[in-house]
Amino acid sequence: MNREELEAVIWRHGARRAVDVQAILLAADDYATTQAIDAVSEKAAQERRRAILAEAAREKRELKPCGTWAAYRRHLYRHEPVCDACRDAAVTDTRARRAARKADAA
Repeated sequence: MNREELEAVIWRHGARRAVDVQAILLAADDYATTQAIDAVSEKAAQERRRAILAEAAREKRELKPCGTWAAYRRHLYRHEPVCDACRDAAVTDTRARRAARKADAA
């Protein structure tokens, strides 16, 4: 909607003086400017978030070595055969967790 159409709508809906129309038009201009700035800043924020996520994706985390609970879970997640060291670590960790849970319950 351009300025002339907006002014016609304002007059049609009861603006009684030209001063009222001018005040409404100034408020509408301010609102439109604010909306445009907000849209630009939101887009910039989205681009910054994407850049941060892309940088984090580029940084590869170091994988835990075999023989740990994390490596055991990795084998399962990737549908790989679980090596003996990881299986032993998983059994040891599971037993320790169960013992701790029983000790807390008692």
